[in-house]
Amino acid sequence: DQAQLSSLLQLAGRGGYRIVAASVIAAGQDYANSVTLDVGSRDGVHAQETVLNGDGLVGTVTQVSRDTSTVLLATDASSVVGARMAGSDQIGAVTGTGKSLSGPYLLRLRLFDGNVVPQAGQSLVTFGSVQDRPFVPGVPIGQVVQVQGNAGSLTQTALVRPFVNFTSLGIVGVVIAG
Repeated sequence: DQAQLSSLLQLAGRGGYRIVAASVIAAGQDYANSVTLDVGSRDGVHAQETVLNGDGLVGTVTQVSRDTSTVLLATDASSVVGARMAGSDQIGAVTGTGKSLSGPYLLRLRLFDGNVVPQAGQSLVTFGSVQDRPFVPGVPIGQVVQVQGNAGSLTQTALVRPFVNFTSLGIVGVVIAG
């Protein structure tokens, strides 16, 4: 846990994020890709705030009580995150693919410019949201592993391997907006 906290603080420092460190205390039941954290409104946490760890994007806060908060993970099929190809101006949306029974979690990228074909190995970061909610900019998301579709199709899609290991979430940070 000390190593997780250390890498979290390093990433937060690089991004200039103000964070509240938290521990995952429960995982969502059934098919919900969510976790519960041991921080809540008394710690300054609000809904629609970015959650990350030392590897990158974990998800976004959806519900907050006084002492706990619920996080929708980026892997959930209902999760949509604005994304930018690192080192370029190409933007798109990353969606979760839901619980994976066959192996590692993957995300799906859809680039808004159909003339741009993503390349395997390219990295993605969060594009950011208006007033940084629910996502602050610049948080690492993952790396393109497989390109789908053809050049000239309306949108380009690719599969993305997230930087975060969603099967071993321990210490995470909630980025406090404002």
